[in-house]
Amino acid sequence: MSILGSIIESQEVDVNKDLEDVVGGFINTSGIYDVEIRRAYVIESDGGSVGVQVEFSGLDYPMYLTTKEKKTFYEKDGKQLSLPTYTLFKKLYYVATNTILSNLGQIATSERLIEVYDWVDKEKKKVEKTVEYLDDLAGKSVKIAVQMEEQEGFEDGALTGKVAADKEGKPYLNANIIRVYNEDGYTANEIIAEATETKALISDTKRLEKTPVKKFKPKAPKKSGTASGGAVKKPVVF
Repeated sequence: MSILGSIIESQEVDVNKDLEDVVGGFINTSGIYDVEIRRAYVIESDGGSVGVQVEFSGLDYPMYLTTKEKKTFYEKDGKQLSLPTYTLFKKLYYVATNTILSNLGQIATSERLIEVYDWVDKEKKKVEKTVEYLDDLAGKSVKIAVQMEEQEGFEDGALTGKVAADKEGKPYLNANIIRVYNEDGYTANEIIAEATETKALISDTKRLEKTPVKKFKPKAPKKSGTASGGAVKKPVVF
């Protein structure tokens, strides 16, 4: 069985609803980009989360699909909710291949030896690595909406709660994909609805022009509990 086929997906979350709701290289400016998926392969974090490394023309983008328990969802108030990147990946797969995934085991994969950049002795070097390769995504053309966001600092193995910046005080930025479209500019929802206008793309273009960089906002202090008396368990992605 492939790694993707062994992932635990929610039996409660509606697959079609996942297509309707989005929570939430060299590309370094916010905007809408025409890109080609050069290759995509399965990755796993040190903590055990499974994802897909998608290498677009101009942007290498890891999409973690699971928690460290290999689940694509988390629970809140007694309900199972999909991880945002899991939902985004399914939308990407749909706009690229026109296939709705009822489960990740549907994805055709093959074992391949590829060259990737990885950390070796504290240096990033090109190495050979055997990966689970997603055959149907390579070579597909799509559009992506990219929002540049300020990074949170990381020090002594923990997040600092402050913006990460260089010596001159200039914030470091992350390229975050906020939406995906097919090569004609239609989202997954619009394709399903047989829409004749690319309303989401037009709206996203205006939004990204208005906010070229999303500012980092420190998180509010955690409350000791909820109305039900217990703390809400957050998803553990890494």
